[in-house]
Amino acid sequence: MEVGTLGDIVFEAGTMNVLVPQNISADSRMRYEEHNVFGSYPVMEWLGPETPEISLDVRLSRQLMEREPEDVKVQLLGHMRKGDVLRLTLCGQNWGKVVITSISQKLAPTLTNDAGKPAPSGIDLSLKLKSWYWVPKENSNDKKN
Repeated sequence: MEVGTLGDIVFEAGTMNVLVPQNISADSRMRYEEHNVFGSYPVMEWLGPETPEISLDVRLSRQLMEREPEDVKVQLLGHMRKGDVLRLTLCGQNWGKVVITSISQKLAPTLTNDAGKPAPSGIDLSLKLKSWYWVPKENSNDKKN
């Protein structure tokens, strides 16, 4: 069962493949500039909204995935390094377009893989995403006199 996507990465849970995000959080803030005033309290100036940030954790398990966890990690790193703008959907909700700003990883305990070589049983990734806002310029033909 598909539970969401991040660009071409499909988050799904099923008998043969498990790639499900966990610990999803979103953070919205406003931007302010603080102006120091001699002999008085600082004055705050509201500048506007900050770009929302989204965090999510993903466990890439060697036993529960059809693909190698390292392949998915490399795919995500490629999107981050190229600055790809990706659509994020989770549980039927469209979160809009995002860019990956950072990826942190922890290796699960080392076990042997099918070839008998030492390999991690999985990789835990923490992704930081930022919303991508793009406002098109006005069409010059639509100007009113």
